Amino acid sequence: MDLSNELQSRAPKAKDPAGTCYIASLPDDILFEIFSTFLPDAMNELDTPFQKTLVAICRSWRNMVMGAPLLWTKIGVPSTSSQDTLLYFERSKPALIDVKFDTIWNRPKPERLRLIRDTLAKHLSRLRSLTVNGFAAGDVEAIFSRWKDRETPDLKTLDISSIQTIPGSRVPSWKDIDVRALQSLKLQGLDIQDFPHSPSLTFLDIKTMKLSPTNFQTLFEKFPLLNTLVIQNSPSDVSPPLPQEDHINLSKLNAPSLRSLAIDLGRDHTEDCGCMLPFLSVVMKDLEYLEVADFSSDLTPHLTSIFAQWVNLPRLQKLRIRISSPDVWMDDISFLSSLPKSTDLEIAHLPKEAAHAALVYVLGLTNLHSITFNLAPASYEETFYGNHRSRLDLDEFSSIVRRQKPKFGCPIILRLPGDKAVHPGLREIGGDSLTITTTPSAQSFLEASEYMAFYSDDDESMGNSNDGDPDYDSDFLEFIEREYEDYGYEVSEPNDSYDEEDEY
Repeated sequence: MDLSNELQSRAPKAKDPAGTCYIASLPDDILFEIFSTFLPDAMNELDTPFQKTLVAICRSWRNMVMGAPLLWTKIGVPSTSSQDTLLYFERSKPALIDVKFDTIWNRPKPERLRLIRDTLAKHLSRLRSLTVNGFAAGDVEAIFSRWKDRETPDLKTLDISSIQTIPGSRVPSWKDIDVRALQSLKLQGLDIQDFPHSPSLTFLDIKTMKLSPTNFQTLFEKFPLLNTLVIQNSPSDVSPPLPQEDHINLSKLNAPSLRSLAIDLGRDHTEDCGCMLPFLSVVMKDLEYLEVADFSSDLTPHLTSIFAQWVNLPRLQKLRIRISSPDVWMDDISFLSSLPKSTDLEIAHLPKEAAHAALVYVLGLTNLHSITFNLAPASYEETFYGNHRSRLDLDEFSSIVRRQKPKFGCPIILRLPGDKAVHPGLREIGGDSLTITTTPSAQSFLEASEYMAFYSDDDESMGNSNDGDPDYDSDFLEFIEREYEDYGYEVSEPNDSYDEEDEY
């Protein structure tokens, strides 16, 4: 984002009698409110930090921004450049901070990683949220290796991932961290067994992690107040199914606080899979929200046994289904008729191949509060996998309904693209039971992780403005170097390459 252009577009174009642009005459408190609107964008460590742009505009803005700790609380730490970003930890004192560190795109040199690790450890008492996107588990382990015996009383959110997924990837240093205040945890590709007991955790999102029944039980022992559980792309567990005595022990699993569950059933589960999916019913009795996605192409007895569990959900208020396998819809979806009257059913993906067999049955359900069909444009994930080509659209939906004229058993909502017109015959059949909306569906738990943003470095287009002083640029660079040294950091050129032989 080019902050300079954005600010100029917001400011009046006219000048006061002295020839000064009106934005230059705004009081500091107004400027602070304007600048604060850009704080969420400051976490992208691949772009020029917006704070760096602000202090490079003119001296008055520099003085104002340097004196406002809250403008330095969103810290995106580059792995290989922009060493002055670490100064944001000092400038943000005494405010709470949100930090993001990424080693996926550029792996840091060992000395750079140690500097980042030690700087973060120095400010743990002010840490409010931390995002670490590591290339491998070792990158994550390095960041947490200085947390022992340090308190993080205000740490509410952790988002930790490793894209180099190796079964059993562990982070031993986790057992020593303070997570007493932690409320939200997202993990990708890392084993959760080393993560400590978190008495305040209410939200857990785990991705690309094999969950055996034993590990599944461990989740609720570690996180007794867990309210929302999201399981993204849970791979098959190749271990053998549990013996009968272990089934009995698992049935004692207790999840009294769990109210929302979202699960991607994965793509490689087999009949002999030893995963925890057949035991979901043990923790589902008090669910109010359930979301399920399945991107596999084949219906196996293993998956059938999973759907068969969902027949006793007395408190369920919302069920969102995004299943692209026609076999599931054409096999047995009678579990839908067992849902309570309070349930709003949203069908985000109904394959065209199965629509003729399933649609009339679904429309005739009388036990639901409402049914919503998402006929809007395909999501990123569907487009990526090519599933959007087979998804039920408005034309096919209208054709089936007008031909078979089913009786709607409950209110039906069609979520459509804004440019689509509804056939009069469809409206006539639906009558008062049919509602048309173009309002986008709220982003689901499972879709939220499918999007990736690719950013480009805007260093050449940002931060080059000045106030007309020919010596301003060199003065600004000297100012940065002096501050860096004052805080005890060594001024050196950043390393822009990674040597695979270096160790952390």
